[in-house]
Amino acid sequence: MARAGDDTSAAQGGRAALVPVIGAIAGSLLVVLVHPVVGLPVAASAIAALWARGRGSVAIMSAVAGGAVATALSSVSAYILFVPLMGVPVTARVPYVHFAWVTVSLLVCGILTVGLLKRLGALSVVGIVTLVLSAVELIAVASLASGAGLSATEYVTAATREMAALAGMADELVDAFVEGWPALLVTMSGATALFAVAAVAGSASRFDQRVRRFPALADLDLDPKTALLAIAAVGALAVGRFVAETAPVVEQAGMNLLVVARMVFLLQGVAVFAGLYRRAGVSRSFRFLGFAILGVTEMLFPAVSLTGLADIWLNLRRLPRDGATPGDRKDGPAGT
Repeated sequence: MARAGDDTSAAQGGRAALVPVIGAIAGSLLVVLVHPVVGLPVAASAIAALWARGRGSVAIMSAVAGGAVATALSSVSAYILFVPLMGVPVTARVPYVHFAWVTVSLLVCGILTVGLLKRLGALSVVGIVTLVLSAVELIAVASLASGAGLSATEYVTAATREMAALAGMADELVDAFVEGWPALLVTMSGATALFAVAAVAGSASRFDQRVRRFPALADLDLDPKTALLAIAAVGALAVGRFVAETAPVVEQAGMNLLVVARMVFLLQGVAVFAGLYRRAGVSRSFRFLGFAILGVTEMLFPAVSLTGLADIWLNLRRLPRDGATPGDRKDGPAGT
């Protein structure tokens, strides 16, 4: 009887582990079928669930299997990092680089994130994961470009122009994309990190893992030091404009940094308006409408991101900044 009970428990445990494994594989497929911004968070949530339940070896194997499945699917379609690899040589090293990129990204989002969330605030973890994912992706692009005998910029330019030609994009947009591809890479990594950290925090908390969670959007408050991004970007633009010898490289770096900074401040700006909506008692449906209007406004003029920068400098919402921000609190499974 005891042995039968043990067998039943083992079978139930195996079935419980099978669901996250399937989720990890499904998320890996979405990396290829949709985009890494969608697929990596889905897979990371499943891998984190396995890791949080003490099934570390299964979590690692799921990440490796996910990388293999994504690469196998990519081999019969357009490989994709942050843009599809079209119009560029597909050398023998491409499958190996793609497999390594997907697998490492899954391990970072699904396992490293869990460990970081036990020690750092959710927003800090987003920053770290963004940097790691950006570095991994940049190494992957550089490796692919080297295999094709091109520089990373030439490789991305060729892929971009082919994609733009198929989509019928204007030449001005293509040129802007080519000049700003580093910022796009970091921005995509940031979006992936944001969704992955949120998904992993929710997944881990279901298994008694006391991890730090995101604050409510209206209470979200970035570190005031993020204002240095704007200062560095403007400084690089100034140097590039007035120092002729370094102008092209430094000015382009400043423009890319400014784009990244704008995305960071946009998040803070949205939080400011979320606080206003909450104070005004705006219903949830009208809040979504308001956020949509903010998005359209930001595309026309950076009003929301400038509001975010002002809030970082001036603390317009008068939130506590004593080192214990809402994003640094620990939440247990019940969200206490």
